[in-house]
Amino acid sequence: FRALIGQESGGNSNARNTRTSATGISQIMPANIPSWTKEALGRSYTREEFARDPEAQYRTTEYHLNKMYQANLKRANGDAELAERMTYSQWYSGDPYKHLNTNRKLVKGNEPTVKEYVDSVVRKRRGVGGSGMTGAMAARSLEPEPKAATLKPWQPLDAGSSKKNADAARRAAERVLREG
Repeated sequence: FRALIGQESGGNSNARNTRTSATGISQIMPANIPSWTKEALGRSYTREEFARDPEAQYRTTEYHLNKMYQANLKRANGDAELAERMTYSQWYSGDPYKHLNTNRKLVKGNEPTVKEYVDSVVRKRRGVGGSGMTGAMAARSLEPEPKAATLKPWQPLDAGSSKKNADAARRAAERVLREG
């Protein structure tokens, strides 16, 4: 989770892609913001509201990344490493099956291919090349860990989850990702 945010924005909730207008810590595309926030948070946000609300960015990213990972874990027949790579591919390209794609024709300018992107996020997640996290995002990773027995990594959260439960699930998922 932190590695993807590090790749997308370096933890900068004010980040905005000048070519696509992708917004926030995880660079969510403007067309996805209303439906993704409605599903994750219970109400639709405009791009402008979303850009001003780092907590909404964080919770929306967490929800949808979890949802993608769970679906990809099924597609990968329980292979967690493959599911992780498929999830990063889906986040970047919209297609979980492009995680090995090196076709430069599918990207613009100096943007990485899907495989380069996936490999970069995986390296960040494994601690090779740093997490790319700064400021408040890095501080969150220093919070006390929850009891691991009650939480599963990448566990989807329903829109009514309390902030405390969301934070506990996030920390547990981050711990599992850190420890492999």
